[in-house]
Amino acid sequence: MIEVVIFDLDGLLVDSEPVQFRAFNDVFSRHGSPMSHDEYQSWRGWQVTGQWIESRGLDLDPDIRRAEKKLGYGRLIQREVELKPAAEEFVNLVAQHFRLCVASGSRRLNSNAASRIRECFSRRHGK
Repeated sequence: MIEVVIFDLDGLLVDSEPVQFRAFNDVFSRHGSPMSHDEYQSWRGWQVTGQWIESRGLDLDPDIRRAEKKLGYGRLIQREVELKPAAEEFVNLVAQHFRLCVASGSRRLNSNAASRIRECFSRRHGK
């Protein structure tokens, strides 16, 4: 018998990828060389910064650029990450029958979306 439903946060309940892309590009643009969306799609993950520096032939410390991106992302998620369409409705529906849990490797979202998710998961309907 199912007792708990575990939701993945990013990709299912929220979509932070556009915010990730913007945070990288804010940093890269300050160095005069924004990346294209195609580059971002092909470089994904931890290697984005290193690939960008290498492809531009720049003499920059990738760890410093990653730290800049992390700070920028932290500011952007507060105002730009929203719940995906129908996520709140679906979570509320599932909460009527099961206990809920969120599992994620994402950074903690301090945003309107996160507050709404916490509300959904703290409301317990039914069983």
